[in-house]
Amino acid sequence: MRSAPRALVPVLFAVLVIATAAAFAHTQRLKTKPLILDNVKVGGIFTPNGDCNEDKIRIRYRLTERDTVTMVIARPDDGPVVRTLVERRDLRAYRHFEFWWDGRDDQGRPAASGPYKVRVTLHERDRELEIGGRLRLHRGSYDPGPGCEKRRVRVPEDEYDDRAEP
Repeated sequence: MRSAPRALVPVLFAVLVIATAAAFAHTQRLKTKPLILDNVKVGGIFTPNGDCNEDKIRIRYRLTERDTVTMVIARPDDGPVVRTLVERRDLRAYRHFEFWWDGRDDQGRPAASGPYKVRVTLHERDRELEIGGRLRLHRGSYDPGPGCEKRRVRVPEDEYDDRAEP
């Protein structure tokens, strides 16, 4: 068996150094690109039991690039989809969007207690993102309390607000 020529070792080393430097430069460039979803606000524990206190949970974010979006509520760890809040809706860039979940599944039945995740699919970019944050549904007993109907704030279900923030 013949050993590799002595000149091949420095050439291979130089190729590895150049490839490492190129990978580093590419990674740094990706870090400086703006996020597609930013100003994300989601999370907390909510109790959709009709007592006018934390009956719905708000999911809010801003897109930095226009895209067609599908947003679902699902069980963690690639669990099944429980509710589709938005399906293939064209959302504009640099707008804040607000969505509300009432703790029900797609058939209108109450979802089980436990943790949930929000998944956003960006169809034009062919990407699926999982929004971070703690989202936990807790089924408690119903206790409307005095004056609940007067305090109730009417929020349109599954609607969004695309007005720009000041």
